[in-house]
Amino acid sequence: MKRYELDYFQVSRSNGAAAASTVKVSFEDRVFENEAYGDGPVDAIFKAINGALGLDIKLVNYSAKAAVGEKDALGEVTVKLSRNGENYTGYEAGKDVVETSAKAYLSAVNRLVLRRDGLNNKCYRDMSWMYGCNYFGEGAYEKWAFELETELI
Repeated sequence: MKRYELDYFQVSRSNGAAAASTVKVSFEDRVFENEAYGDGPVDAIFKAINGALGLDIKLVNYSAKAAVGEKDALGEVTVKLSRNGENYTGYEAGKDVVETSAKAYLSAVNRLVLRRDGLNNKCYRDMSWMYGCNYFGEGAYEKWAFELETELI
């Protein structure tokens, strides 16, 4: 499956100044780079991704919460984007909230690309890729698969 991936990012912010972000995103053999400024680190990285990919999309919802596991604490980020009246949701879990946010954003962008390319039916309904993402213990796959399928249908 073709997908955008975050290769590199850097975010900086000083007291009283806008946050700055530089990103490098790859798609197959192509690389996209950009830098942007935002109200905070997450806003800056989202703007940098949009600029790198030439996207005109709207952030509808952003949610970050802690997910405490048995060994390491993780953060869960859910991003909902809108383009031409259609919504695309991305999800990621990780230890760094800025990196995890960028990956969740790209997850939503990848859904947009899948739908645009007409691959919606097979890719959205085949949840087998989620077996490798069970951060939350027994039963997590079934819960997320149901929530994702419910939202996408």
